[in-house]
Amino acid sequence: MTRNYESRLAQYRSTLPPVNAADAAVADALKSGHIAGHRVRLDTHTQAAAQRAVDWLREHNLAEAVEYLPLRLLEDDPSLFLWGLAEENLDIAERHIGLPVRYHGLEVRAERAAPTDPRHLVRHWHLDLEDRRMLKIIVYLSDVDESTGPFEFLPLAASDQTRQTLRVRPGLTFLPDADVTAAVPSSLWQRVTGPAGTAVYADTARLLHRVKAPTGGDRYSATFVYSSDRPRHALARFMPPAHIVESVLEDLTPRQRRALAVPDRASGEFGRKTLRSLIGDGSPNRPVEQIAEPRRGVHPRTGRVHTFGQDAIRGDDRDRIRGGVGMQQPDDLVIGRIRRGRRRVRDLDQGGMNRR
Repeated sequence: MTRNYESRLAQYRSTLPPVNAADAAVADALKSGHIAGHRVRLDTHTQAAAQRAVDWLREHNLAEAVEYLPLRLLEDDPSLFLWGLAEENLDIAERHIGLPVRYHGLEVRAERAAPTDPRHLVRHWHLDLEDRRMLKIIVYLSDVDESTGPFEFLPLAASDQTRQTLRVRPGLTFLPDADVTAAVPSSLWQRVTGPAGTAVYADTARLLHRVKAPTGGDRYSATFVYSSDRPRHALARFMPPAHIVESVLEDLTPRQRRALAVPDRASGEFGRKTLRSLIGDGSPNRPVEQIAEPRRGVHPRTGRVHTFGQDAIRGDDRDRIRGGVGMQQPDDLVIGRIRRGRRRVRDLDQGGMNRR
């Protein structure tokens, strides 16, 4: 698998898209440190859509520390979703990832100045699981300073050291400050601040990162997610309902449709079946393919916050995890190459011990 991946990188290197001077600076920073900051100017429609999203989150404050905009609300104006498909964003993503890219979608959320508990995983140190190399573009929709929830990360060398020392598993391990401090002094932690319109470009599969819990005010942001065209995993929660995506297909270029894993039209058909099989119909009760159901909580032995996928539940831990502290029902589905979890859980249900 690694050999095939390296071969694809080498073959695609000569076809990477050119970028303008400003985007080249972002691409160079990503290449050297897997992180970049850049002020973006949203077009009029996208800026208006972003403001409506912020207004909705302000009006629908449920007193949760982290709250998300329901993506079904993009039906009347999908400008925010489409911004993630802008050619310049795909160019930067391709130049960093080194392969044709998959656009996973977006999330718009509010980080409240409220206490953090184990359910708020984005506020714990972690690595994302979608791919070997990926890109998230996090656009601040409000001014962000040290006290209003900046994106915080460890530099690449420190991230690699911490990953090895603490055996961090992408998408499964979520570390508290105390553990990270023991591996890397807090003086090396870095964060990105800036006015509304600041964009953070980060490879969140390589950099250990989190949202620093805000204390001085709420933070609003939109996050756009990219991986290679053959990701290891995809989280369905980033993609709007299928009918919203289908409504914009006519206006997309072939490259943009490929970024959505939608084939070119061959016979009056936009690959609707493929699209629906990828993102479902937007109903949380009707997943297309439920490969694993992440369960979140504090591990009863280590005390660390984890997401326990079905493939991670072994032996006697299964019952302990179910009764763990801070457990909650999953709010996303992991769709990817972890099908072995089905068989393992079935064996456990039948009284087996991880039979293969």
